[in-house]
Amino acid sequence: YKTDPPIMIGGNRRGTVTKICGDQARTYEFENRGPVYSVCLDPFSEDNCLILWKTHWALYTVGDVFYKNGATSTPDSESKKTRSPRKYKFAGVKSVTDITLINECGDSSYNFSYATWSTTVIGQFFTSDYCNGNIRIWTCSSPKETQIIKVDQTGIEAILSMKSDCLLISFTDGTIGVYDIVNRCFLLKNQSGHLNSIFSIQNSPMEKSTIVSCSGEGHICLYNLDEMQFVQKLYLPINNQIGYILTMKISPGGGYLICGHSRGFISIYSLELQKVIS
Repeated sequence: YKTDPPIMIGGNRRGTVTKICGDQARTYEFENRGPVYSVCLDPFSEDNCLILWKTHWALYTVGDVFYKNGATSTPDSESKKTRSPRKYKFAGVKSVTDITLINECGDSSYNFSYATWSTTVIGQFFTSDYCNGNIRIWTCSSPKETQIIKVDQTGIEAILSMKSDCLLISFTDGTIGVYDIVNRCFLLKNQSGHLNSIFSIQNSPMEKSTIVSCSGEGHICLYNLDEMQFVQKLYLPINNQIGYILTMKISPGGGYLICGHSRGFISIYSLELQKVIS
């Protein structure tokens, strides 16, 4: 979230969501929602943050105002409400403001895996299903999906909205493809590179034709988006202490990958040197 200092929002396997601004933080715990699978900011309004759990999504206003906090480390009274997150206050510090619920939807029949905002339609976002290969289309003003599209029989691990009403999709079998939402067809599909579930896919900010992906076997793969061809596989050293890669982000300059690992560690990988530097 582009403020000064920047606001960062993230979630973990315990379902906890943390809002960080500078060196200050506020943590939220949600009951009976499981791991956080996706946290993404609305490209048309970065005040809006979509958070996705396995059977639930919620839309919040992030906010960026600071205030003086009381010297307490216990949850406040609102934590007892079913729909409200538990808010922890940090003693004796200037604390970040609360996040405010706009809309939400939850159903035990859902099996979400990822979410991404539309880059062409304001207020529209997509969710993917892990088991049945469905893409659901939503608007932020409604708790009911507007469309359900069956794109494949294989479960979906991650999705990324692209220009021209297309979705970049990674599947649980290691396949990656570009799907045309309007015409209901794959423009490109490729099964080279990964042998396991693709957990995260990103466009390179410097080379828009380059796709970077990471998977359960711990490798990072590069693809050419124009031809949907596998280009290169980068081998990260297997380290049981930090675990395998679950997520990644490419630096704004395109030279580094920030990788989040299954045991709670973060590593920095240099694409130029092709090695972990931190």
